[in-house]
Amino acid sequence: MRLTSKVDPIETIRSAARPLTGSAIDYDALLERIGDARFVLLGEASHGTREFYQERAEITRRLIEEKHFDAVAVEADWPDAHRVNRFVRGQGDDPDADSALSGFRRFPTWMWRNTIVRDFVAWLRARNDALPEGATKAGFYGLDLYSLHASTEAVIRYLEKVDPPAARRARYRYGCLGHFGEDPQAYGYAARFYLGRSCEDEVVRQLEELLARSADYARRDGPAAEDEYFHAEQNARLAHNSHLGDARATEMGDQGELNVGQLARERHDGEAFLVGFSTYDGTVTAADDWDEPPRLKRVRPGLTGSYEALFHEVDIPRFLLDLRDGEVAEAVRTPRLQRAIGVVYRPQSERISHYFRARLVDQFDALIHIDRTTAVEPLEWSAGWHDGEAPETFPTGV
Repeated sequence: MRLTSKVDPIETIRSAARPLTGSAIDYDALLERIGDARFVLLGEASHGTREFYQERAEITRRLIEEKHFDAVAVEADWPDAHRVNRFVRGQGDDPDADSALSGFRRFPTWMWRNTIVRDFVAWLRARNDALPEGATKAGFYGLDLYSLHASTEAVIRYLEKVDPPAARRARYRYGCLGHFGEDPQAYGYAARFYLGRSCEDEVVRQLEELLARSADYARRDGPAAEDEYFHAEQNARLAHNSHLGDARATEMGDQGELNVGQLARERHDGEAFLVGFSTYDGTVTAADDWDEPPRLKRVRPGLTGSYEALFHEVDIPRFLLDLRDGEVAEAVRTPRLQRAIGVVYRPQSERISHYFRARLVDQFDALIHIDRTTAVEPLEWSAGWHDGEAPETFPTGV
């Protein structure tokens, strides 16, 4: 009888993990693995963790400087992000990064109006300003779907300048959205039950007309007009964003859901590199419920049987893991629970609300684990942000 040795995932990960110490060379190996990929998708395990924002900003800076990436696409509404885009390109009237980010007024404002995003936007503006004349400047773009009202108004304003009769037709077509006000969730509910099909048809006709006139609109005043047309087209088109790990490796994918990570791999085979993040415990900025103020919340330790608990056992405070490494891939091949904290965090129902089953090796190409993390700092502290902090003994109360 031949004996086989079982892979010890903790020892395998510990041997392969690259500790992150804050050194300038922390991400040399990651950039080498990224190679010539055209799309690098940087995920997150929560929408309110300081370290996730910091590390993504550092990686993004290096991608721009060393690999000449020229577009930062974020989970934010297109019109709000476009104001930031104009600022980082030296356009618009905003005097600084804080002002450029002030367009983010919809819940959850702290996702983009926080100290780390502000500093990154300021860096991007300074970097673009230092480029020689004619060089390509990096832009800042939003991919989210919630800007229904703001986007229709942006299309109409654009058409009022370049084609007033078309603006009147657009206002008529978008009229079907009026009774939903500025609540995209209400429209989404109606669309789910086929109550908005005629409205959808009108919106599609508007996009088709805008596309048909694109050459005429965009050539009128040179590059500036091309940029304005592109802004109007994206508002007419909108986009949907979800988690950036490949959905096919999660139980959501098993239920038929798509996401950006899966689409990037399917449509750009071999050109997309997906990076995930995880944490074991710490604090996070999140709300108790939708549209409520941000609070400083304590993150419960990762559940037994989760990737978070596994990585905690590795006993390295911060590390980078190459999931394309054969031994590592074998060590994490078994599906486990994985935590995702959105803008709402409900620790009292954490297993149901924030965990799903996933196959990490198929979900991402690399993973960054930071064992204990801290809450991201909003630019505007709500009255309850500090009040929401749980005691150090949470959740035992001892």
